[in-house]
Amino acid sequence: LDPDRTIFDGGIRGMLSALDPFSAFFDPVQFEQLQQQTRGKVRGFGSILYVQPGKVVVLQTAEGSPSRRAGLGPGDEIVEVNGVRIDRLDLQGLVELLHRARTQRVRLGVVRPGRVVAQDFELNPAEVDMPTVDRAFILSPGIGYLRISGFDLKTPREVRDALGRLGAEPLTGLLLDLRNNPGGVLETAVGVASFFLPQDVPVITVR
Repeated sequence: LDPDRTIFDGGIRGMLSALDPFSAFFDPVQFEQLQQQTRGKVRGFGSILYVQPGKVVVLQTAEGSPSRRAGLGPGDEIVEVNGVRIDRLDLQGLVELLHRARTQRVRLGVVRPGRVVAQDFELNPAEVDMPTVDRAFILSPGIGYLRISGFDLKTPREVRDALGRLGAEPLTGLLLDLRNNPGGVLETAVGVASFFLPQDVPVITVR
């Protein structure tokens, strides 16, 4: 047996699972991923993907990301990753392949919309800024709309900047869209709430 693997993946996780639903062990790789998410940066290629068994399609690429610089765009279908055919993998194998690919130089076979022959792309992973306020516009006269996809360290600044852009005309209301928001940094969520609440009003209690 590998002692480290036995202790980290077995013993420690087993002990913590007996405590409560909120205690968990992070190995070094998982902890670094958590730190990246807290900073609003993700190491990878800056793509939002639609994934189902045997099919991976690019939905969106982040500005300045390796995917955007390589020329990938919405509708591009990834059919091969480092020589491995996507259509031969089940969902778990596909997720594992994509996860491993984020950490190293990768060669993709991509079929562009309207084409049938795959084109090769080579990408190097990098830290990509992922904004948490990804939509902001005037929904109707005097009513603004903000979509907040998560709470990381820079979310209050993004909310403040978005409100500044929307505030050219006085706002009488604001719709905050928090659907599918998984949460994040507690202090950041309190900071966002402070934009809309009177001073010294309790936002959260911790017991």
